[in-house]
Amino acid sequence: MSKRKLVIVQRVVPSYSYDFFNSISRSLPSNWRLVVISDFVSKNELNQFSEECLFEKINYKMKGLFSLDLDYSFFLKLRKCDADIIVFSGNTRSLFTIPSMFYFKLKGVSVFSWGMFHRIGESSLISNFLYRAYSLFSEKVLCYSRVGARNLISLGVDGNKISIIGTAINQDKPIFEHKAASKERIDEILKKYDLSGKKVVIQVVRLSEIKKPLLIVEVAKKLLKEDPDYRFVVIGEGELKIKLLESIKRNQLEKEIISLGSIYDEKELACWFSISSVYVIPTCIGLSAHHAMSYSLPVITDNSITYQASEFDIISNGLNGLVYEEGDISDFCNKISRVCNNLEYREFLSVNALVSVRDVHNLENKVSNFIRSLGI
Repeated sequence: MSKRKLVIVQRVVPSYSYDFFNSISRSLPSNWRLVVISDFVSKNELNQFSEECLFEKINYKMKGLFSLDLDYSFFLKLRKCDADIIVFSGNTRSLFTIPSMFYFKLKGVSVFSWGMFHRIGESSLISNFLYRAYSLFSEKVLCYSRVGARNLISLGVDGNKISIIGTAINQDKPIFEHKAASKERIDEILKKYDLSGKKVVIQVVRLSEIKKPLLIVEVAKKLLKEDPDYRFVVIGEGELKIKLLESIKRNQLEKEIISLGSIYDEKELACWFSISSVYVIPTCIGLSAHHAMSYSLPVITDNSITYQASEFDIISNGLNGLVYEEGDISDFCNKISRVCNNLEYREFLSVNALVSVRDVHNLENKVSNFIRSLGI
């Protein structure tokens, strides 16, 4: 007897999606199988698909123009799938997703959508219209967090049609690497960058405008006036990389702010996280919150209503991290100082940070919420 098919359609497969899909495959009932339709060979930097997967993959070549997805070949492949359930990624840049949802709904296929369902930045009439359209043609809308759910409700979507599945990474990888971090490599880093006995503040982030990564320079200038033992580590690349390096040089902070570029080797990342006291990102925190907490690091970010992402929901202010007032550099610095200069409080936050992602906001719970919301 052939198995029933759950088909997920999304643009590319980052590493966290790869882990998520594999976990879904392991958790589905024995009479179901997972099929993923995506551009598996895309050169998009987010695409980190591995051939060793537990799900069936169907490739389509994504074509775009001016950041819009113009390719409808995923629709042609979907028609051949004989899917029982289709889950569409809530991609507001795709011109063919919503018509495809309408088509399969008419054909009697169970259609769902999943995604953030809120904008980072100012609200958009076009995005809001598309969110309503996704909701209209979906049996249920699966939101990453309460932020998206509240936005949909404000747009008139019935709350009974919304499920919150949560955000997560495969937390077991960084938790393991943290325990296994090379003492020799850590000692090498401490010696090379003169970090022994220093208060290390780490920021792992894409250097894009929306993340406001250059604020780390302003924070460093202010904190170093109070205490010369602070050091700041920035890991990541992006369009603001040159501006960041110029700002560091202009303020003569080459020794105090260490810019390393991108690091994808988890073993190397484990060493840098292990020598750090706190993880900071000015705003729009993303999955890096899960990553940092998996290394028992408290997280500090702002309370922006406009620019914070879905992952902000996992931060409990004063319990596993701290939240500063948007735009208030002094408050940002005070929060960092409070964590770095109070060992007992830092250990309290660190323990709770790890518990948060290990026991609550974890991959297993996200997968369980996802499958349950589909009625499987």
